[in-house]
Amino acid sequence: MTATGSMDGSTGRRIIVLARHGQVALSTRRLGGHAAFGEFLATYDRAPLDPLHQPPPDLAALAGGATTLFTSSLPRSQASATMLVPGFPVRSLPLFDEAPLPVPPLPLPLPMVAWTIVARLLWLAGAGGCESAAAVRDRAAQACTVLENAAAAGSVFLVGHGWMNHLLARALIRRGWRVEEITGHGPWSRRILSAPPNGQGAER
Repeated sequence: MTATGSMDGSTGRRIIVLARHGQVALSTRRLGGHAAFGEFLATYDRAPLDPLHQPPPDLAALAGGATTLFTSSLPRSQASATMLVPGFPVRSLPLFDEAPLPVPPLPLPLPMVAWTIVARLLWLAGAGGCESAAAVRDRAAQACTVLENAAAAGSVFLVGHGWMNHLLARALIRRGWRVEEITGHGPWSRRILSAPPNGQGAER
């Protein structure tokens, strides 16, 4: 049985799909200091999707076969849902927003992609200036409860974000969910998880 086929509800299996949003129309290669990185983060949160990078047809089929479609409150997540399944009812919740990045005042001109790596490592190490890693993990636990409650009514599809989806997957696994498929970590990638056989999570 394919993961896509299990989304129609005919098997009675509970499925949660954690998909990453599409390609944002913003280059991550330009050089800049920490002030430029702060501007880049603000622009990234407002930027549209690149129309040349369309979602894979099988991902659109998964989204269209879901009972509940979630997005975060961020434009790139909501625009990705529209690109996947135009007109499909969507529940947009800030619980699913991406884990933020600090803007470390380092005197280094770096490509924006390098800044994101440095900032994420510093965030994991406890850098301040934004929502902490511990707070984001707590938010992910709350978001998992929302996903599980929705999955009781049928298959669930979340158009989310790279790091947050990683935390959601880890939290669901701790609750007994099983990973069925992972297609990478870039734009339009996905993780598919299925509920434990008895329908009960291992940890709350």
